[in-house]
Amino acid sequence: MGRREQREQIFKLVFQLEFNDKNDMPEQMKLYLEQEEIQSERDCTYISEKFEKIQDKLSEIDTLINEQATGWKTDRMGKVDLAIIRLAVYEIKYDDSVPTSVAINEAVELANQYSTDKAGSFINGVLGSLSQTAQDVLANLVTLFLGITVATKMQYQQFLTWETCIIMLLGLGAFVFDT
Repeated sequence: MGRREQREQIFKLVFQLEFNDKNDMPEQMKLYLEQEEIQSERDCTYISEKFEKIQDKLSEIDTLINEQATGWKTDRMGKVDLAIIRLAVYEIKYDDSVPTSVAINEAVELANQYSTDKAGSFINGVLGSLSQTAQDVLANLVTLFLGITVATKMQYQQFLTWETCIIMLLGLGAFVFDT
């Protein structure tokens, strides 16, 4: 089973969070994996571990969604869209193995398959604004403090992390105070 199929299975489990008590989810997940006849132990492990991580971070994920979805709160969103967004937000914010662009693209694909015609653009907008906020802040900090050009910032933006910026700013501060 490929990542796309695994992601689809995780989405279906995240969707079930809206209809089942959190304490019932381990049993629901076991029943779901048996019903879907997922044979590979590797796939079952990946799906269940990622689902459990999403479930553990659900309140943080919902807070992020509520901050970015202008005019929409999680309690007003369609349950399919919400499950897709929750999965993608987890991948963007907490799963370093999934590039942001892949998480967004896969979320839009799930929306196209499981939701309404307008859901893909809505989900793309929410996730786009969420993913831009952190990366744009980092890029702007580097631009401001290091005086690099916009073209250079765009070229290196994908490599920026909070740790990189802190190291760069500490290095700049040491240089300024040593001179």
